[in-house]
Amino acid sequence: MQSKSIRFFNYSAGGLLLAVAVALFFSSRVGADIILPRDPIFAISTRYLFWILGGMCLGVALFTLSGEPTFMRAMMIAWLATNLAVYRLGCLWYGGHRLGGYLGSFSDAFGLSTATAGIMAEVLLSYLVFGSYFVMVCLWRQNRRDVSEV
Repeated sequence: MQSKSIRFFNYSAGGLLLAVAVALFFSSRVGADIILPRDPIFAISTRYLFWILGGMCLGVALFTLSGEPTFMRAMMIAWLATNLAVYRLGCLWYGGHRLGGYLGSFSDAFGLSTATAGIMAEVLLSYLVFGSYFVMVCLWRQNRRDVSEV
């Protein structure tokens, strides 16, 4: 049963990251004629930030979806999710209490309110962070149990 849960998380996280990558690429093209806000951490246009983030999500998604769940695949999801969580903490540090303001072109592209887009980003981030670390712990325990039986 545990392996089914791990497999479900692996493929759902990969699918979600693939959808996020496509959505980020699409939303960066939709707002091409408007002035987008600047990112508070790196001080670059959100269009460029969306391209960079979309590329990272696409790479991790393709790697995650390319095979059976392993510790390395869970670690890649955890790496990306941890980086996004640290970025989110940086936004909080600079006074950005909600992500909605930075997701303007994303919410416009899909007809969402900025509050809804921000909540979706927070839920996705929480799912990826907690799920990936949980899967890594489960795989580590399973590996340790397998080694002790040999």
